[in-house]
Amino acid sequence: MLRLEEERAPSGPEDASHLAERRGAVGQQIKDAVQGDRVGSSVPERQGDSVGLHEREARIAAAQQRMKELEAERERREKTNKKEVAKQKEPRASTTDPDARVMKMADGGWRPAYNMQIISTPEHQVIVAVDIDTSGSDRGLARPGIETVHAEGYEPSNYLVDGGFTKHDDIEWAHAKDIKMWCPPGQTRHGTDPYAPKRDDGVGVADWRERMKGEEDKKSEALYRLRAEHECINAHARRMGLRQLTLRGKIKARIHLLWFAVAHNMMRFFATAQLAA
Repeated sequence: MLRLEEERAPSGPEDASHLAERRGAVGQQIKDAVQGDRVGSSVPERQGDSVGLHEREARIAAAQQRMKELEAERERREKTNKKEVAKQKEPRASTTDPDARVMKMADGGWRPAYNMQIISTPEHQVIVAVDIDTSGSDRGLARPGIETVHAEGYEPSNYLVDGGFTKHDDIEWAHAKDIKMWCPPGQTRHGTDPYAPKRDDGVGVADWRERMKGEEDKKSEALYRLRAEHECINAHARRMGLRQLTLRGKIKARIHLLWFAVAHNMMRFFATAQLAA
C-alpha cells in the first residue's frame, strides 16, 4: 500500500463550519473581483482572479459534500463498532483535493492522501493490477483487489496478502471461490493464540488459521515469505518519485499510478530479457 501525500487540510471538530465560513468568504471575494472593486487591477487581472476564486469555491463546495459523506459513513460504522469509532478523530475533508481523504501518515501527521493498491506476481515483480481507494485502512480491500485481477483475465488460486488486509468475511468469500488467501492474523487483545480455532469460525477461516499456523512452523521455507518480494516494487515507486502528487482528483491519481505500473513493467521486461539472453 502506498499513501501519497498532498497539502494538509483543515482539521478538528469544526471542519464543517470552517468550510462554510471559507466558502462564504470566497464568495464575497468573487463578487468583489467581478465588480472590479480592487483598485489598480486591470481587467485581465480581475478576470483571472475571478476564475481562480470560482475554482476555489467549487473545491470548498466539494469538500463540504465530502464531509457529509464521511459523517454518514461514520454513523454507519458506529452501529456495528461504536467503541472503535469513538476512539477515532472527527472526519476531515480537504479543500485542496476533495476526492482525497485526510489520513494519518508514517510521521504521525495528518494529510490528504490516496490509498494506492498494487497487485503483482512475486516471482517476476510484474504489476498485474492497480487501484485507488480513499480508505485509511486496507482491511476489507482484499476482495475488490482479487475481483479486479479476475476481471483482467487472471485467475490465480493463491494470494499473498499483507496483514493489514486480513478480514474474515473476505477469507470466507475467497474460500467459497476456491481461492486461498495467505495473510497473517492480527494481534489478539488478550495475548491468546491467533491460530487457535474459534467457535464462530467458518470453514474458510478455520482452513486459513490452520494454513497460516503451518507457515509459522515452516519459517524460511514458508510460501508467505515470497510476499516480501513485493516490497521491491514499493521501493522502486519511491525511487521513481511516487511519493507526493502534484495533481488533484481520484481519476488523475489513478492515471498517475497506471503510468508508474507501465514504466515499472517495461523495466522488468528489459531486465528479464537481459537475464534470458
